[in-house]
Amino acid sequence: GKLMPATKHTINVSFEPKSFGIFNNMIHLQFLKNSYQIPITLMGSSNSMQEKDKKLRGPLATREDFEPKRNYLSNEEVDPAPYKRTRTQNEFGIPKHLLESSS
Repeated sequence: GKLMPATKHTINVSFEPKSFGIFNNMIHLQFLKNSYQIPITLMGSSNSMQEKDKKLRGPLATREDFEPKRNYLSNEEVDPAPYKRTRTQNEFGIPKHLLESSS
């Protein structure tokens, strides 16, 4: 989608580890037709295995039968990383030279 200058938008990211342990993965949020990107570090741990449900398949299965169960964190469970502003960035985290060239 499009995000106009001087606006804010909430982004929900889902991270699903496939095995046990502590995980650290990075994705890149891209702006301005991929000319600028912000790295987002995803960290988490998986220390228990949930029971696998018997899935309904075949002609009686619906779209929901193929969707994995999602477990989202509440705002109280999230421990955000500290935001570090550099001299070249404004309050939105975009370097000044990219903002000036897009206006």
